[in-house]
Amino acid sequence: MRQRVVRALLALCCGLLLAQLPATDAHTHLRKRVREGHAKKPLPVFFFHGVTSSEKAGGNFYANLTAEGRLVVPLTFCTNLCSVKALNGQVQAAIAQIRETIKTDARFQDGYVFIGHSQGAVIARAVIEEMDDHDVRMLISLAGPQTGVFYGPQATDMFPLMAFVNRIGPKMIPPTLFDFSKYSQLDFQTGKFQSDFNDLALGVPALQEQLSVMNLARSPVKDKWRRLNTFLPVLDNVQPCESDDRAAKSNCTCAKSRRRRNFLRLKSAHFFGSPADDVVAPWQSTVLGHYADVAKSEDILLNFKMFRVIDAKKTEMYTRDTYGLRTLDSRGGLFLYSVPNVGHSCWLVDYTSISGQACLFKPVYENYIYPLLHTNGWGIVH
Repeated sequence: MRQRVVRALLALCCGLLLAQLPATDAHTHLRKRVREGHAKKPLPVFFFHGVTSSEKAGGNFYANLTAEGRLVVPLTFCTNLCSVKALNGQVQAAIAQIRETIKTDARFQDGYVFIGHSQGAVIARAVIEEMDDHDVRMLISLAGPQTGVFYGPQATDMFPLMAFVNRIGPKMIPPTLFDFSKYSQLDFQTGKFQSDFNDLALGVPALQEQLSVMNLARSPVKDKWRRLNTFLPVLDNVQPCESDDRAAKSNCTCAKSRRRRNFLRLKSAHFFGSPADDVVAPWQSTVLGHYADVAKSEDILLNFKMFRVIDAKKTEMYTRDTYGLRTLDSRGGLFLYSVPNVGHSCWLVDYTSISGQACLFKPVYENYIYPLLHTNGWGIVH
């Protein structure tokens, strides 16, 4: 009886003490109790950086998560200029580093989490699909162009287009192949630039083996793009398995089943994006949407102003469940987040976008990412 009374008094005292704390302190106290009392095994995190970046881009994640005793591995398989290379090679390099990291470390035995930003988020998904022995519990994709990049007519595409034309594109593609400087504002608004760049992406297949930006270039000319792009259609399991060689056709079909099976080993997948993204276009690519397809290249110029974005759950990848999105959703494991006023890099650091909009990392992290990393079965295990 005495023990029950003592426990009751202690509980009452704790409740009164918590009630007297300021709201922010009470919230912090509760989160600390969750961490210390229940999150017995915070799962390790692998961080995938974006193009032309490095493992240092995940510095805030590293600082916050290691401070609570979590293992964080910022991947270094292809940093800085290496990251502009074709993505299939980067995916294999990432798999090799991850396998080397986990093979003798018991801290990974209960699984781990992938966090990827921008291009790194797409690579993270590709690793999940291609790595047959992965044990990824949760994927967190931050501003990742998961369905590719196409600069369409919606107003939010203009800042990403200017960033690509003036900064990113000329650094990756020599002017002998594509002269960005010759295009006017009118060319951007009427689809002339987009049509010419599409011709480059589909007309020079060798670029698929050289540049990540070409792997991520989505052409609305569906059939041709699916045949010629060697990365995204494969990742989405929509590439045609066309071959006169029966064995090759069978291997293609089996590979699709394998990638889908690997993706569905996830417990949950979380795709974050923002209409304020000033790098990815359309921004809906970060939450699995994309521009509607057309039959032929000429349609880009003829119908450019009529192009509209298809929502994620109306895309072929979802409706046909090509790599497992609809199945994961039916299990309660697919989450799409459209967060207002978050510029492309604010998922990682304090950031002022090209439009001059300021964004702070801390509230973005605390409101959206921290809770996921402390959800049982996704970011922690008991």
